[in-house]
Amino acid sequence: MDDRSRSANQSHHSTSADDKRKRKRRRNDSTRSNSIASKENNVDRRLDMRRKEKRRQRKLQKQLIKERETPEEKRARRLAKKMRKEEKRRLKEENSLSDEVKYTNTNNPFNDPNLTSTFIWGKKLEYEGRGNLSMKEIEKMSRERVRRNLAEMEELKRNREAREAAKEDLEMIKRDEERRANSSWEQTEESFHLSQARLRSRIRLKEARGKPIDFLARYIEYDDENRPRDKIEEEFELEDPLNYLKGLTVRDFEDLLEDIKVYRRLDPHKNIIWWIDMRTIVNDELRKLNDDIRLSNARDSIHGSVRDDVAKIFKGKSLQELIQLERQVNGKNP
Repeated sequence: MDDRSRSANQSHHSTSADDKRKRKRRRNDSTRSNSIASKENNVDRRLDMRRKEKRRQRKLQKQLIKERETPEEKRARRLAKKMRKEEKRRLKEENSLSDEVKYTNTNNPFNDPNLTSTFIWGKKLEYEGRGNLSMKEIEKMSRERVRRNLAEMEELKRNREAREAAKEDLEMIKRDEERRANSSWEQTEESFHLSQARLRSRIRLKEARGKPIDFLARYIEYDDENRPRDKIEEEFELEDPLNYLKGLTVRDFEDLLEDIKVYRRLDPHKNIIWWIDMRTIVNDELRKLNDDIRLSNARDSIHGSVRDDVAKIFKGKSLQELIQLERQVNGKNP
């Protein structure tokens, strides 16, 4: 029991000590803050006093200068002050106008030294019953008139820009219509050329002078649902389209490639894959034919005496002897 009492008393004493330290710290912080604020106030007061003293000194100095100046110096000082006021007023009026009319007496395209001065038309003012207006009122009227003119100019400028924008829109719409019309005309022209190509192809086939492209075009058009009904009697026996490529020369293959290019251009959407495949096959056949021609030319380039010797070696040989000879040659040239 005594131990618990002692511990409770110790805890109470420690808590009281902590509270005292916190209160003391707060008092110190408050005192420090008050001291800083007091120092700042003292600095501000000293600065204000210095400013007031400087103003007082300048005022006394000006007063002494005025007392000592001559009448001529006094008139010159007042005239300079008046000119400064006039210049300040003129700058204020110029700043109130638009940038488009900010000219000065020395910098203007009219070489007018009195450009910024207000023009007074005395006879007109008298005729309008405003001949007794003061200079300030006349200048105010002039500024208002300039502002109205500038506002009217801005309105005219906006209207002109709106008209130009509307004109551009109309021209763009017209160009779009012309583009659509030209596109339709081009499609019609392509369709006409395609029909003419098919017609020429049928005529050549009918006259038994068909070209390879005619047979290929007839083959691909056989399953066309849009084929003319009056051409049903022109039926033919279907066969492998590769048969149409047999026996062609290099010139024939080159002409066929050009004809395929024409059909692809005239009919770019329908049967395009088929024509691309045929072009690949024709290119491959043309490559093979060119290779054969090069090999044939290489054989023809062998000297006649060498060719005769080779013929003598093979002459009278049986199959087994030729096979054995081939093995010997391959053995020497692995």
